[in-house]
Amino acid sequence: MKIINVNDKIIQYVFDPDGNENLDCRITVLRDNDRALLIDTAYEEQSIKVLEDLNSKGIEVNEIILSHCHPDHANGTGVFEGAIVTCSDEYKNNYTMSCSGTKYKYKEPDVLVSSSITKEFGDYNIKLIKSKGHSKCGLIIIVDNDVACPGDLVMASRQDKTVTPYICSDGTITEHIESLKRLKLLNPNMLILAHGNKIEGKENIKVEITKRIKYLERILDNNGNVKFEECVESPNEWAFSRWHENNTTMV
Repeated sequence: MKIINVNDKIIQYVFDPDGNENLDCRITVLRDNDRALLIDTAYEEQSIKVLEDLNSKGIEVNEIILSHCHPDHANGTGVFEGAIVTCSDEYKNNYTMSCSGTKYKYKEPDVLVSSSITKEFGDYNIKLIKSKGHSKCGLIIIVDNDVACPGDLVMASRQDKTVTPYICSDGTITEHIESLKRLKLLNPNMLILAHGNKIEGKENIKVEITKRIKYLERILDNNGNVKFEECVESPNEWAFSRWHENNTTMV
């Protein structure tokens, strides 16, 4: 486990992947003196380590926001028994699956987002926007109109390569494109990723989002009958090209 200072108030706990996988797993923490709000909880064993570290520093986890409800983002939620949990109103199937078989008691979400909501946490202003595509239970999280946490709409490998978008069985390519375009219009100064290093600078962010939009649009334009190498520039700069085969079946 590594701890990274994203800025002067936000930190990330970074967990290396098992085996030969190339995606790390991250829990983002918004600190407010002796209180904390988590964005995602990763796996249960990772949440336990985060809880222990925060407790050792006298910090209590008061709130959790789930960018979406897959196991690598939500499995550890039950570790934080007293925290208020916010997620998409379409959480049920993925969240129930993600939390099954854990040591801790199943924790029902407290606040559900059906479109968008704004909330305060200490000095933070946080906007949550329902954003489908990767899955149906996705949220974009905007902090202080400056920082965006896009869940798995945007991912990067440990070598900072562009990770090929992945469309889950309850997501769609069209919705993923719409959510990426929404993220682009929000025009943040920083993207804090759940998998990969942060991306800084409005122009850099627009470039990264546009690459993913063009890739997905190429699949739609060809009704899925297109090779990965025909969808992107510089294929060697992309990771997880094997996901392309799945994506072409989602047209």
